[in-house]
Amino acid sequence: MNRRNFAAGMGMAAGVAALAAGQPVPARAETTDGESTWDQVHRTGVMRVGVVADQEPGFHKDPVTGEWSGSMVSMSRDIASTLGVKLGLHETTYGNSILDLQSNKIDIALALQATPQRALVINFTRPIYNAQFSAILRQGFHAKNWDDLNKPDVRIAVDLGSIFEVIAHHFAPKAQVIGLKDIQSVDMSLIAGRADAQLSGWLNSIVALKRNPQLGTLMVLPASLSMGVYFGTRYEQDQRLIQFLNAWGDYNRQIGQTRQWIVDSLKVFNMTADDIPPGITF
Repeated sequence: MNRRNFAAGMGMAAGVAALAAGQPVPARAETTDGESTWDQVHRTGVMRVGVVADQEPGFHKDPVTGEWSGSMVSMSRDIASTLGVKLGLHETTYGNSILDLQSNKIDIALALQATPQRALVINFTRPIYNAQFSAILRQGFHAKNWDDLNKPDVRIAVDLGSIFEVIAHHFAPKAQVIGLKDIQSVDMSLIAGRADAQLSGWLNSIVALKRNPQLGTLMVLPASLSMGVYFGTRYEQDQRLIQFLNAWGDYNRQIGQTRQWIVDSLKVFNMTADDIPPGITF
């Protein structure tokens, strides 16, 4: 993987995730009978989005009530309210959200990276915000930069099919990259000492450490290493939905509302803006 072009490698991430779920990535699809998503949403009065469990603070499912919250859910509610329709939540995974979008189970796929491979089959908004990467280092292991991670004796745990698997292979080609089935397995490998570091987005990392300080310590990677967080839609001739989402995203980022939704999503974990590490930009 480290010998391949980085952009091509990131494009493979979506295909890997779909294959891991035992399903190929199908060709792009329109809504039923050629009806555009924009018209379908207004006809049904419901905008359906995909929500992903255990991906906090973007998505949080209350274990008692089953109610969903988080920054992505707050954004979705605002979009639905602006459109004057109800919000429908469909539980999915990152690996399946693109398939759900193409099969018309959802209208918007949330919190995706716009890789070239994915762009072959779905459309993307402009970035809703940029996500800076981070690493959680196990107790007793010290690192300050990529050079410290890019060593043959360093073990980096990642969830299979994620963008972090690709990032690890590209920026730490000398390290031992350990691919595990899910984020819980990645956490356990760090606690058990079977891995020295795990890669994640900074938001996921600070929430994970708040919940479980024994995971280790946070290392924020350079701001130059970040990726946009996008919304995905079906490819359609009718461009009204994608144009609306682009305007909505640009506006809320420019007035600081997107940042506020992200900060507010930390409250359920008893965290505030003061818990955001120095050097983080979004």
